Amino acid sequence: APILEIVSALAVDLRSEFYPSPFEPLVRTLAELLDPADTDALELTFQTLCYLFKYLLRPLLVDLTRPFRLLAPMLGHAKQHVRRFAADSFGYLLR
Repeated sequence: APILEIVSALAVDLRSEFYPSPFEPLVRTLAELLDPADTDALELTFQTLCYLFKYLLRPLLVDLTRPFRLLAPMLGHAKQHVRRFAADSFGYLLR
C-alpha cells in the first residue's frame, strides 16, 4: 500500500518529531486494521513497523514499555503468524 511507504518516508524525514506522535496513533490504527487473511497487506504492515522501529530506534529505546504496549494487541493476536510477525518486529528493538 502506497500509504505505508509514505509513512516510512515521513519517519525517515521527521525522525524525532515522528515519535511519540504520530507514531503511537499510527501503530494503534495498524493493529486495529490488521487482516490476518490478507497476507500481502500483513507483510506490508509489518515491514512498515520494522522500518519505523529502525528509524525511530533511539527514542523508542528510552522507554521500551511504550512500544511494547502498542504492539500488545498484535503480540496477543489469535493467529500465530500475526504473533510471530509482531514478535520479530519488536525483537529488533531488543537486539
